[in-house]
Amino acid sequence: MGPGDARAFFLPMRPFLVTTLLLVRASSAFAHAISDDFTLGATQATSTNPSSWFLSDRVGGVAELGEKLTLRLDTTYTYDAPTPPPAGANFRNDGGNIFLLNLSADWQATRRFSFYVGGSYSPPSTTSTDTSVDITVSGKDGEKTESTDAQLSSRSQSGGGSIGASFDTDGESNAETTVDASIGANYYDSTQQLTAFWSKIQNRVIPASQYQQYCDSHKATLTPRQASLCNLAAPHQYGLLQLRFNAAITETLYDNTDLGLSATYYLYNQDPTQVGYYSKTVTGRTDRPPSSTDFGGGMPVAAYWYSLAPSLTHRFGKFSTGMSLQFAQYVSAPGEGFSYDLMLGIKLQYKFNSHFRLWLKGNGQRDVDSTGTSSISGWLTLGAKYIF
Repeated sequence: MGPGDARAFFLPMRPFLVTTLLLVRASSAFAHAISDDFTLGATQATSTNPSSWFLSDRVGGVAELGEKLTLRLDTTYTYDAPTPPPAGANFRNDGGNIFLLNLSADWQATRRFSFYVGGSYSPPSTTSTDTSVDITVSGKDGEKTESTDAQLSSRSQSGGGSIGASFDTDGESNAETTVDASIGANYYDSTQQLTAFWSKIQNRVIPASQYQQYCDSHKATLTPRQASLCNLAAPHQYGLLQLRFNAAITETLYDNTDLGLSATYYLYNQDPTQVGYYSKTVTGRTDRPPSSTDFGGGMPVAAYWYSLAPSLTHRFGKFSTGMSLQFAQYVSAPGEGFSYDLMLGIKLQYKFNSHFRLWLKGNGQRDVDSTGTSSISGWLTLGAKYIF
């Protein structure tokens, strides 16, 4: 990270640090716990994309407002770092500063049944990246399609909510069961626009605003190529509603071993492959069901159709270790093949005493698209929790 990158990371952290201080101050009065997760992640370079990396920090507080009601608040800041242009491209991928706020409440209705309600919001932020677009050109054999390099600007925000219920046998046998079920909804709003094109003829960058001015004054005489560029240069707004249905079961054996299985199914109000660049919309804004927060979920490069995640955790006195495996299939466009991701997560935790614990989580993910091309990504998280 150079000096410029450091400033880009720490300056937007000022409001985030204020929120953290408020959580700490509130925790001294009534909170049950406060935690912090710092994550560093990277994506391996491929033949078409450069390597990329990100930093994120999640600060959470828990306040017990009585014997049965618990309030949870956490804020996450993600710094999506800029990267140089991919090989053969002309535009760099500019980074972005993304915030996500989660607020939820748990109600312990009975000894065995509890209920959950929560909401999340991510304010608007803007990122830009290099992309390849298809335009229509006229040739000797008629019209045909060719690719050109362009810069994509994406301004996105999101909001969502979820409700859930949990059942715990809460006994003293050698095999106790916890069942969780939740329904969540996230709405992603994104305005995406191509702000510049690379002209192969002039061998230079041409701002999209120049095309728009030309389009407005020459609507009746536009060639197929010019008409394609005019359409691409105009801003496009996308609204995607994602519904999430999650169920999870955890079997605790002899008080020290947890066997878990989580399944999630996703529905959308429209085809998510036809609403712009999905990954630029959801980066840093992914809201996970409560049952997946211990190991963390994957980093979707496209819209999920469903996911399955078995897990295993064992406690050795003050030390515990856990492992989770996630398989998720992506939604594919009509006519495209099977695409998926496979993620492995490992968590090591040490409980120093009844108040303080420290953990380290490592995740690796392999994505395979419909053409069989794979990419590798990974992230490492250092976390701590203090219980009052």
